[in-house]
Amino acid sequence: MRLSDLHRRLLYTILGWIAAVGFVIVLVCLWAEPSAPTTPAAQSVSPSSNVTMRLENAPFIGHSNGFKTWSLRAGQIALERTPGSSLASIENVALTDIKDGLLFPTPPPPAASPTPAPAGRGSSAQTAISTLPPEAEVSYGPWTAKFRAGQGRYRSGLTSLPPPELALLYRLQSEFDLTQGVDFLTREGDHFEAASLTVLDLIQKKNGHSERRILCDNGMKITRKDAQMTANQARYDVAGRTVECLGGARAVFPDGTLQAERMYWSFDTGVVRCPEISTGNLKGVPFRAQGLVLDMKKRTSHANLLEFDLRSDSLEKLQSLERKGKEAR
Repeated sequence: MRLSDLHRRLLYTILGWIAAVGFVIVLVCLWAEPSAPTTPAAQSVSPSSNVTMRLENAPFIGHSNGFKTWSLRAGQIALERTPGSSLASIENVALTDIKDGLLFPTPPPPAASPTPAPAGRGSSAQTAISTLPPEAEVSYGPWTAKFRAGQGRYRSGLTSLPPPELALLYRLQSEFDLTQGVDFLTREGDHFEAASLTVLDLIQKKNGHSERRILCDNGMKITRKDAQMTANQARYDVAGRTVECLGGARAVFPDGTLQAERMYWSFDTGVVRCPEISTGNLKGVPFRAQGLVLDMKKRTSHANLLEFDLRSDSLEKLQSLERKGKEAR
């Protein structure tokens, strides 16, 4: 009888160890099993970090005065708060793998809006993640530009200042930096390619009107129909559709090429202005000019001073160009 009790205790002990080991194995398997991906996927972040939340493969929408001003989808979104502020205070947003980006018109100040702002939207400096799909949001008009980029960073006007050349006349509403292979196409077909560019939403100090500017300081290629311009620096006025090229620029157009330190290109009129010295060739004829105004639509030009490098092989080309100019007038 004693032997049977001993065997029974041994059996219970062995079974207990087997059950414990089995329980541990089940827990390990459950922990290692990959979970099904969700879109978007939110990851919580420790309170000591400036990043409040991370989202993966998620849409993101910015608002101003109650209207949608831009929307996109990003591979990763990191919502950042200002150091020392509450977790609910989001002023910066870091984005990776930006695609399907759309810009919408900047709305006027609330007092000038012809229609009431949709309920439930924040102040002019607020940007929020919407639970609605982008097409269900309210914008002030149809999209004005499409864009994509490898990375981006959004900052509200509360944490940034406008560039010095704009600070006297404007206050900053928001700043959107795009980097790594930026491709930007306006609704009218103006195409910008750059390693990085910045989209500024500004408010005029004098009257409170909204404006949007695009800045690039490290090289941009601009294409409009059959004309192309490259510049070390560029300033684009979205409303006026005028680009200012600085720090050296080169243009290629159907009738020739043009180089100058500074150029102004109006996409609406097709006119290029070079206030200082410019060089290039017109119909294969080299020239040097000062105060050049080139109308690419009418295919005419004039300047304060214009010198042609007349060689025997280019004189005939110049005469042909003059005849065409007279016929156009």
